[in-house]
Amino acid sequence: NIFHVLSPPQRREWPRRAERGPLEKGKGDEGRLLLLGRQIKRKGTVWFLQEVLPKLLREIPDVTVTIAGDGPELPKIFDAVSRCRLEHCVRVLGTVDEDEKNSLSAESTLFLMPNIPVAGDMEGFGMVGLEAASHGLPVVAAKLEGIVDAVIDDQTGVFFAAQDADDCMRAIRKALSMQWHPEAMREVCSRKFSVDAMLSSYLNNVWT
Repeated sequence: NIFHVLSPPQRREWPRRAERGPLEKGKGDEGRLLLLGRQIKRKGTVWFLQEVLPKLLREIPDVTVTIAGDGPELPKIFDAVSRCRLEHCVRVLGTVDEDEKNSLSAESTLFLMPNIPVAGDMEGFGMVGLEAASHGLPVVAAKLEGIVDAVIDDQTGVFFAAQDADDCMRAIRKALSMQWHPEAMREVCSRKFSVDAMLSSYLNNVWT
């Protein structure tokens, strides 16, 4: 069972996906948020759960969040979910394969990248954001480090100021209110991030 819920050591065991099942049909249909990737501090998952989601739920009560990926921040993620009483709207998943990633993308409304600055651990090119947009899933991302090169504001996603909870909420509200066109998103990603386009950008930036 690749798609499973993890438990931090010496803590109560969270029910596995087979027991919890998928998010109920109709719940959070307009606000299914996905965080996917290795769960390390700079990804900002704990920050989002503590500083943004409780406030967001007061405005959008049916919003739901799925967190997928392994990593050393998982115990803190479980703690944040428990302390903030978010069990009703947050799924925490383990490692997922490519088919499961595609399924998660298909059932989600927005892809979140709530990264935070961490000394000595900068974010490189935001490949997961580009992959999400290439699948027609709009991205809400912190305007930080390498992420700014992977998201096209108002075309494949919406930026917010890093570690600014109010601005993150604004960006989520804006993204949820926009009319996104998956085919147009895929086309702009293909055009801007093709090998030829990336090579041309590199040469222009380095040699001019």
